[in-house]
Amino acid sequence: MGRNSRTGKTRRKAELKNTEEPRKRNTAHSRRAAARSNRTAMLLITFIVCIIFTVLLIEGVSLKQKILANEEKNEQLTDAIADESARTDSIKALEEYMQTDDYIKQAAKDKLGLIEDGEIVFKKAE
Repeated sequence: MGRNSRTGKTRRKAELKNTEEPRKRNTAHSRRAAARSNRTAMLLITFIVCIIFTVLLIEGVSLKQKILANEEKNEQLTDAIADESARTDSIKALEEYMQTDDYIKQAAKDKLGLIEDGEIVFKKAE
């Protein structure tokens, strides 16, 4: 019996070693697989970040172009406002002139052919 019990213990140790080696191999294999998976995940994340960065860069350029176009339009509108303001001022000045006696006399002469006392009228010979 002594011999069988030793052989049994030896067998058990051998079986334990055999079962531990695949575990070690599986552990190493799972570590490699996990590292490969991590690498893949990192590459995917890097790719997504690059895409987001590219989209933001393109949108930034697009927005900058829109800003420049709006600034140019703003300048044009400011110039148009200045022109219209000057036109408004000239219309107001004309309106004030139209209220004076000088304008009324000139309009009567031009449109109605009226003359003042003591004026001599020369007509073209026909």
